[in-house]
Amino acid sequence: MVDNVWRDLIACLNNQMHQEKTCFSSDEKELLFRARLHSLAPMVAYALLEQGKKEYLKEVYPTMRLHQQQEEAFCAIKEAFAKECIDFIPLKGVVMKAYYPAPWMRTGCDIDLLIRRRDLARAVHVMTSLGFSRTSEKSAHDMEFLRGKVQIELHFSLMETDSFPRLTRVFDRVWERAFPVETGAVEYRLPEDLAYCFHIAHMAKHFVGGGCGIRPLMDLYYLNHTKPFDPSKRHALLSEGGLLDFARAAENLSDNWFCQTKKPVPEGMEEYILFGGTYGNLERGVQVKKILHGGRGKRLIHRLFSSPAKMKEMYPKLQSAPALLPYYYAVRLSRAFTHRPSRHWREFRALWKSTPDARCYEQLLRALSLSEPEGASNEPHE
Repeated sequence: MVDNVWRDLIACLNNQMHQEKTCFSSDEKELLFRARLHSLAPMVAYALLEQGKKEYLKEVYPTMRLHQQQEEAFCAIKEAFAKECIDFIPLKGVVMKAYYPAPWMRTGCDIDLLIRRRDLARAVHVMTSLGFSRTSEKSAHDMEFLRGKVQIELHFSLMETDSFPRLTRVFDRVWERAFPVETGAVEYRLPEDLAYCFHIAHMAKHFVGGGCGIRPLMDLYYLNHTKPFDPSKRHALLSEGGLLDFARAAENLSDNWFCQTKKPVPEGMEEYILFGGTYGNLERGVQVKKILHGGRGKRLIHRLFSSPAKMKEMYPKLQSAPALLPYYYAVRLSRAFTHRPSRHWREFRALWKSTPDARCYEQLLRALSLSEPEGASNEPHE
């Protein structure tokens, strides 16, 4: 049930987004606790700070400091990429920050940049020369780097091949449609309709992974109410990707929260997002994936044996030697025992558990037209 504390949290965020004063009726500690679940405590703390409660500065200052460090790192990367003629497209939070009353209010743990796959080796060299170290192995679509508290994700594809297969053809053409911010620049931008489609697809990916949090709904408010756009272009891409129903429901919920409308939203969607936190959790994600794949057996097979297309992304050697697919399946399975084994054990245990919420999840997914297993390939979140 969505109680008054959740309502007060949404009201507080809404007031901050519109630069209006907030009147608190809920317990401040409980409000901050729930805001932390969605990585939004700094915005609530700032509202309290504006009321003279200086003890909440400790909630705000680290976020402001991290934002400053991220901006400095982003500028250094842009300059280095320009010298090496490495084209890139900023994604997600680093772009959305410009819409918020203060850029630091759009919290985010990392900076996401899309580069051309052919430039990956040169980009890695640039990152290491700037003092960043790799924090993970190359995945099917990105690499992670860290310097101090600044994390960078270099993407070489917008999404994994089998996250939303119907969108693969659209996202594969990203560099054909992207445009430079100015003549001769290496920094590019996505056209509005493609950027919006990517936002919805990324949100849906996390939604079926256990939860997407409040933050993407805040982004939707800015994307839909602060600049002109062509709805027909957006709808064409979303329809092609099978995400139009999900997008409409998300847009309605965003308007209900941040425009005080009363538009129809599928039953249970609001609770699913609020109670899931920033990215949901592993156990809930497993239950949703089990529904999407038609049972625990099919989910287990799908989890252990990724599609050949995704395997080729993970292991490029398969592009020229497809006969090695069984070998690389064995390699991938062996990693379950050496790479985060406790997490994999939790996931497999959750797969065999039943939950009374399963029926509600199934109805919600069907209402959002997410009941097909297309968006179910990503791993559930912690």
